[in-house]
Amino acid sequence: DLKNSLDDGDYVARNKSTLGAFLRSWLEEKEPTVKYKTIKSYKEHLHHAFDSDLSNLQLQKLTPEHIGVLVSELHKSGASPGTIKNFRDVMRNALNRAVKTRSKEIPL
Repeated sequence: DLKNSLDDGDYVARNKSTLGAFLRSWLEEKEPTVKYKTIKSYKEHLHHAFDSDLSNLQLQKLTPEHIGVLVSELHKSGASPGTIKNFRDVMRNALNRAVKTRSKEIPL
């Protein structure tokens, strides 16, 4: 199975990086490529993830259900639909990057 995963390019190296560490790394990577207001907006939307228990969750253990719980908590806290949409969009952007770089170690 391992050889097939390697041959198919599906192998994902074990990585203990947390969601919080990845998001900080992603923000640092994005900062020189986007406007100041954009990075500020990203940080404001991602604070929901940084302030949650998910921040300490290993990135490789993150599931759609984890994000769903966080979105549900945002709904319950009275966050506007626009805020929730923006949070989801920024998380999607960051997590798509995580998928593309999944075999690389993210600094803790």
